[in-house]
Amino acid sequence: NCLTSANFNGAKVPITLPDVRSTIVTALPSLEPADARMVIARNTLDLEELWVSQALLADVARAPQLEQIGDLRPLRFDAHGDLQL
Repeated sequence: NCLTSANFNGAKVPITLPDVRSTIVTALPSLEPADARMVIARNTLDLEELWVSQALLADVARAPQLEQIGDLRPLRFDAHGDLQL
């Protein structure tokens, strides 16, 4: 019921999903698309390059320590549901 209603705070047992694609597809309907503030890191030990959602681009532009080095693009997943960066 918590997944269907997008009331994730109501879940008492952690929600587990089989892959990254399922996780993102399940979580995003709980937000307005323009409000989805996502950051993806290939490796949390190396944060030199990050992927951000459109909702964060204005924040990136205002942060002197950050630089946008590419254009927005859709997320890509392999046949196993893993994110392809």
